[in-house]
Amino acid sequence: MEWKGISLSESAACRIRQLSSDGQLFHLSVRPSGCTGFAYEVKLIKQVKQSDLKFNSRDVAFYVALTAMPMLDARK
Repeated sequence: MEWKGISLSESAACRIRQLSSDGQLFHLSVRPSGCTGFAYEVKLIKQVKQSDLKFNSRDVAFYVALTAMPMLDARK
C-alpha cells in the first residue's frame, strides 16, 4: 500500500528535535483505548522495528508503526 505520509508543524518538529537529542528516535503508534477507540502513543526508542516506516518533515526524521498508518495517514 502507498502512504501519503505525515507532516509536522514547526512546533512539533522543534519539540522532537529537543526530545531526540540524546540519540533516541521519535516513534508514533496507535493503540486501542477502551470504548473511545484509539489513543496516540508517543515514545522515544533506541531501535526501529523492521515494520516501522520512516518519515521526514521539516528536516526531522521520525518513525511510525505500520499498524498505525490506517488511522494516521491522509490518503491521496
